[in-house]
Amino acid sequence: MKIAIDIDGVITRIPEFLALTSKALMKEGHHITILTSRTNSKESITKSIKEIKDAQVSFNDYYFLPETNTRSKTEFPSELNWFQQYIWQKAEYCKNNKIDIFFEDDPRTVALVLKYAPDTVCLRVC
Repeated sequence: MKIAIDIDGVITRIPEFLALTSKALMKEGHHITILTSRTNSKESITKSIKEIKDAQVSFNDYYFLPETNTRSKTEFPSELNWFQQYIWQKAEYCKNNKIDIFFEDDPRTVALVLKYAPDTVCLRVC
């Protein structure tokens, strides 16, 4: 399975659970990606990776969303506002990378994943 995990509101909320779960899943050969809307600057990535490792959450790779102004407007669904376009990139990532399960806390992101990446099971952390 391919599993994606958000940082803010997910790893920051249930780090012990995800530390145990991610380790067990990776031991069984599953692939874990950190999928976050934090900025993709080098400083942000370095700080975030340290935070994730300090929480002892295991992962294979990570994806930090690029700013929407780095992409053509035609790449986004036209009905979305600027904020929805930004978080829609998580749905796009899930679809393009065939993510099976995504742990996410934001209900707006969950709704976009359900609509635009219907094969991904999106588990909302509350």
